[in-house]
Amino acid sequence: MRYKVFFCLAAVFLFSAAAFSQSVIITPKKTVYRRLKPESDYRRTFTITYPKVKAASLVLSRKIESVLSFEKNFELNLKEEIAGEYQWLESGDYRVGFNRNGVLSIELFIEGSGAYPSTSVRRIVVDLQTGNRIKAPDAFANPDALAARVRQIQREKIEANYEDRREDEDFKELREDIAEELKDVDFTAENLEGFTVDDKGVTFHYDYGFRHAIRALEPDGDYFLAWTEIKPFIKPAGLLGKFVR
Repeated sequence: MRYKVFFCLAAVFLFSAAAFSQSVIITPKKTVYRRLKPESDYRRTFTITYPKVKAASLVLSRKIESVLSFEKNFELNLKEEIAGEYQWLESGDYRVGFNRNGVLSIELFIEGSGAYPSTSVRRIVVDLQTGNRIKAPDAFANPDALAARVRQIQREKIEANYEDRREDEDFKELREDIAEELKDVDFTAENLEGFTVDDKGVTFHYDYGFRHAIRALEPDGDYFLAWTEIKPFIKPAGLLGKFVR
């Protein structure tokens, strides 16, 4: 009888662990840092909200948190921000886009200001069974052809941006400046990195990098491909293969 109970408990544990590994629990941990020599009251503190991860094991939880490190992904030097003369950072935060089927898709943000306020974003996809970050070469086959398809969407969005704004007075005045900013735009296989995933498909992201004065006039830099469309470019044995079988 004891053995039967033991095996039942073991089966329940294994089933629970397997189910839990399909997603993780993420809770925010807000940390306020105080600068030792703030150059103004406004820069006295900065705040980072960290994603604290509870996975199937402590080791896996820590591994995923390491992959999601603000310091690593943005090359942040917190000691310099706290004690140094260069004081840019104001806040850091995250947003979970997808967290099931063994896949975590998450965005990290940092905001700060120098001459102008600015925001930086890092988009990360994690294999929840291994804790490894999944990069474009791990997920996608034939990257040049995939980039060509995304580039087509990019050109369509640039044309749509012109069409939608053609009566906009600011757009008319700055048309030459915008054309100058766009002249070197070209979505390549390198830009496949930093993708996001949800239950509908994959979104690729492009940073046009317009200067601050005309940034509001940038075209849409998010390019979505449904699973049915991106299927020929998904590696069947990769993490995303399960979505296109």
